Amino acid sequence: MKASAGAVVSLVAAALAMGCGSDSGSPPEVKDNGTCMFSGAVTGTHTCTVAGAFTLGEQVGVIEITYNLAGPDGGVTGDTLYGTIVFPSAPAPGTYTGSSPQVLAPTTVELNDDASGNGWWFTTALGDFTLVLSSVTKIGTDPDIGDVYRPSGTLDATLVPITSSTGGNVTLHATF
Repeated sequence: MKASAGAVVSLVAAALAMGCGSDSGSPPEVKDNGTCMFSGAVTGTHTCTVAGAFTLGEQVGVIEITYNLAGPDGGVTGDTLYGTIVFPSAPAPGTYTGSSPQVLAPTTVELNDDASGNGWWFTTALGDFTLVLSSVTKIGTDPDIGDVYRPSGTLDATLVPITSSTGGNVTLHATF
């Protein structure tokens, strides 16, 4: 039985997020290749990571965006951003929105302020986003994931409150 697209996305995203060494034979790694700027209810500019993958067995493509602020003890503190934009094929150059037929329903990007408990997000049903992939370069194959890609482009998104967040929406502009 095939796993659902959402389950596959979770596995791919978890594997990309783990990060791997660059020794020969190790899966490819993409880290700190972008900038995420926030305005609105949350403001600031942070280094973020944007990576892509395509599962060979399940035929699901993913663009993942992440960042978090590490605390003094190595734990996460402050804001965290995590999201996946899901495709029925390998990520390819182009312009995509939440209403694009190439974007699947497990798509979501979520921003959480761990200190206040506030959160914002977009999904294919809430908020709005435009993803422009100017290039997508295959950088290798991971035995647990499939093909791994380094995307270049931009992501512009309006994240709407998912909790009793005050201050309205958050606008995200990511370049990578």
